[in-house]
Amino acid sequence: MTEPQQARAVRTRAQIVDGAARVFADKGYDASINDITEASGIKKGAVYHHFPTKEAIAEAVMADGFVMDESAVASAPLAQTVVDTSIRLAVLTSLVPSVRAASRLSTEPGTPFYQRLWHRYGPVVRTILDRARHEGELLPWVDPAAVTTTWVAGYTGYDVMRRPDPEHLPQDIAGLNRAMAVMCFRPETLRELDLTVRRGELLAARHPKLRAARSLTPDQTPRPPGQPD
Repeated sequence: MTEPQQARAVRTRAQIVDGAARVFADKGYDASINDITEASGIKKGAVYHHFPTKEAIAEAVMADGFVMDESAVASAPLAQTVVDTSIRLAVLTSLVPSVRAASRLSTEPGTPFYQRLWHRYGPVVRTILDRARHEGELLPWVDPAAVTTTWVAGYTGYDVMRRPDPEHLPQDIAGLNRAMAVMCFRPETLRELDLTVRRGELLAARHPKLRAARSLTPDQTPRPPGQPD
């Protein structure tokens, strides 16, 4: 049976975004339309039918690569939610091209996307930390605003450093999380936290963006350790 036209259009658009994500992750915003057509396997005319400009394609990649949803990892104590958003993002960055591309585009000065993601991630972290302070999980001298800046900046630094080998990013972020947790949270809260990479892998394995990435490029998307084929 012939695939309905609307479903075919949706899949074509998804293939373009996936191909663009892979080349933006590797080359940054310098990637060309030709790079995107080659990576996606979609002809240039079809690409321009869905997206009038390279910037429009990158906007779609940025939208697809935003995964900081605290409700998806909400845990008790709230400190665990902060850790979970961070380590899940690190694992998804290592596995999902659009997440990796969004991070790269947002750290390239001079592009339309510079600083965008951490301006979106920061308020999420700040909101959770404010709630954690209200619940008595933070040490009394900890300032949620200052901690948010430090935590997001630390994450961004590791992300940039690990561009050539993103598979190592989760381990780096797990170390960052441990250091920040010791500095921020009361001992009784610390004792309850799971600060392992394995927790991030389990959270990422349930994320729809990982499933979508595998459906488009199953041969190119690694799996979290211990996850079935």
